[in-house]
Amino acid sequence: MHDAHHPQSDNPPSVPLLQQPGIAFCLLLIGSCAAGSAALFARVSPMDPVITTFWRFAIATPFLTLVMLALPPKPDKLSAKYPTAAKDWLLVLFTGASFAVSQMLWFLGLEYTSVANATLLLSLTPLIAALILWLVFREVIGRRFWFGMLLAISGMAGLTYASTASPDNSLHGDILCVFAAIALSGYFIGLSRLRRRFQAMPVIALSAIACTLVMLVSVSLRGARILPETLFEWEVVIGLAVTSQVVGHGLMTYAVAYLPGRLAAASVLIQPIWATMLAWALLDEAVSLVALISGALILCGIYLSGDRAPRKRLNPKVTL
Repeated sequence: MHDAHHPQSDNPPSVPLLQQPGIAFCLLLIGSCAAGSAALFARVSPMDPVITTFWRFAIATPFLTLVMLALPPKPDKLSAKYPTAAKDWLLVLFTGASFAVSQMLWFLGLEYTSVANATLLLSLTPLIAALILWLVFREVIGRRFWFGMLLAISGMAGLTYASTASPDNSLHGDILCVFAAIALSGYFIGLSRLRRRFQAMPVIALSAIACTLVMLVSVSLRGARILPETLFEWEVVIGLAVTSQVVGHGLMTYAVAYLPGRLAAASVLIQPIWATMLAWALLDEAVSLVALISGALILCGIYLSGDRAPRKRLNPKVTL
């Protein structure tokens, strides 16, 4: 008489196809490339940069909201689905406002600097966030982080020199992109704090709603034309929202949940490389040797700094 339960005990539980590491990494690559195309849409948009940014979220946020409402609550004892306390809603507002400010500054910076410079400087966000956590929350960071930071600062200095030496780029644009990275750090820190108590999708969707509301106020104060008028303008804002926001960040957010930290960090490194290649191929943006070396220093610095101790407490790849 054989044991009917024995064959089942020998078979490990099967992993769904989309959660397998190889498939998840492919989704991460696709999502990173899609998200990296945001700079291309911003560059070709004939509309005001702030207005373009507004439509990016105005189109994408309803989709995220529908997903949030459709998802059933997860059986997670540590995470509630929605914030309830006033301080948590203030943190949601801060998180959304930080993202709105970062994207407005970044799109404005793209008016004055190259796609390569803008995406590389924005990719400094994980390092800046780690510095803020160290200064404000006293989180411990290791030697590799400081060495990576030194490489990244060297790369920033190189990009600054390349901008001042190029008639096509402006140091003003690079400065705006650095401030965009600082504001984006606030978004990631706020998001990580919220994720300790609430489920991921509601947090991301509520932050997107807060971001859109802040953008709406900014657009009203700016006094520029809000509605796209031509077919090309509608194509740009819809393409930006769907490609970069919904597909790009949606795939990245999904994929990093099933990948180890080292592989998930690839999303930060891939975006500036892909955006630079697109700008070179489609917009004929030349990249100087100094800018290439500086970009390599920045990416190496980001890679090295990603091995710091409190890495698990901050996930800079989970974006809107």
